[in-house]
Amino acid sequence: MRVLLTGATGQIGGFMLPRLRDAGIEVVAHSRNPHDADFGEQWIVGDLRCHDPFEHNGSFDVWVHLGFLSLTTSWFKSAQAAGVTRFVSFSSTSIFTKSDSSSGKERQIIAELIDAERGVMEGCEAVEIAWTILRPTMIYGAGRDQNVAFVETMIRRFGVFPLVGGGLGKRMPVHADDLAWAAFAAMQREAAKNRSYNLGGGEILAYRQFVEKIFTRLGKPARILSLSLPCARLIAKLVAVVPGFGHVTPAMFERMMADLVFDYSDAVRDLDYHPRCFMCDSGEQQQ
Repeated sequence: MRVLLTGATGQIGGFMLPRLRDAGIEVVAHSRNPHDADFGEQWIVGDLRCHDPFEHNGSFDVWVHLGFLSLTTSWFKSAQAAGVTRFVSFSSTSIFTKSDSSSGKERQIIAELIDAERGVMEGCEAVEIAWTILRPTMIYGAGRDQNVAFVETMIRRFGVFPLVGGGLGKRMPVHADDLAWAAFAAMQREAAKNRSYNLGGGEILAYRQFVEKIFTRLGKPARILSLSLPCARLIAKLVAVVPGFGHVTPAMFERMMADLVFDYSDAVRDLDYHPRCFMCDSGEQQQ
């Protein structure tokens, strides 16, 4: 088997590459930026907005994409010409939770993501490539997410973390390595052809519990600042001007009261997907 892995320097790529390598699979990795890891794979640097990743790179059996979904739709004919028969990519459960966000920017991003999913399905089917779309909940594990890493940064910077409505909304944080497992399984399982899967973590936590676990991991006492929603909206606007917090929106605080929980029993059945609990030790994880 020969695999093209695009978006290889993303959060999941650091876990996906070793899985493919350890399985003896030949990998050609592709990223927009140069990589600083030595996995022994052939590496291509290029921007999928204008760079055909298949050109002059031989044949492939599988294409796994770990970056922005919309960047793939121009290259399915090239993928077919290169011999690709399976395509695996990531979207997000946010298509179900942010479509009515109070943030216009978030609504636009979700509309584009929904269009990209549709483009993948139609583009693959037009050239007879079997597709699988994986939709994670909040990702953590690589230190570059806007979930756990965001909370950690807030705690380190301000010493407290603000919660709205008691932080009772439920979450299913999922480790990037468990997502790499799911992608690795999806590219090989017949049952995963032309299907999408929601992928959560192995533990359901109230948002407050989620934050308290991060305090504990950092070795700090949990200092929670309870806020009303109007106050939280004001704080979000103030925090957003601090360097490194430009992505913070009032909508992020509004969702602290919402349950963002998804059934992944079909992934258990088809992909043998068994994600770890949140911040468990490395032994309590996917095989």
